[in-house]
Amino acid sequence: MAVKEMTIEVDANGQIDGQEVSESTMNAYIIRLTVSVRDKLFGNELTSQVIRLYDKGGAVVQEWEATGEKETFEDLDPGEYTLEVGGNTSNRQSITLKDQPGKQTLELIIWTIWDTIAIIGGAVVAALLIALVINIIRSRKKKKDREA
Repeated sequence: MAVKEMTIEVDANGQIDGQEVSESTMNAYIIRLTVSVRDKLFGNELTSQVIRLYDKGGAVVQEWEATGEKETFEDLDPGEYTLEVGGNTSNRQSITLKDQPGKQTLELIIWTIWDTIAIIGGAVVAALLIALVINIIRSRKKKKDREA
C-alpha cells in the first residue's frame, strides 16, 4: 500500500489551524485492478501472449506473459490506463482506475488464431457432413435405379 505523509502543525496555544479541534479522514484500503484477456469465441483466458498495461502518458507500467489466469495488481495509482495484447494496437482497452475500495476490472476480449481455427474446422466438418449426405443419397438413388 502506498505510504502518504500527513503533517499536522500544532501552534503554541495547542491549536491546529486556529482551532481547538481538528478532524482528518484517512482511507485504509488497497486499490486493486484485475485484468482479464479472453478469446472471443470460447471465452478462455489467453496464454502465451505478452500483455502490457500503459499509463496515460504511454509508459509501460506492467508487462507479463499471459498464463491462462487473471492478473491482479495492487500497486497502481488512480488514473487512466490502457491494456494491449501482443503489441497489436487494435487489441486495446482503456480504463479509468478510481481511488476507491474494491476490485476494479479491466476485461479485453479479442479474436485469436484459435477462434479462426475453430471456425475453419467447423466449416470443414460441416462440408464433409454435407458431402457424406449427398454421397449417401446418390448411392441410394443408383441402387434404386439398378433395381428398377
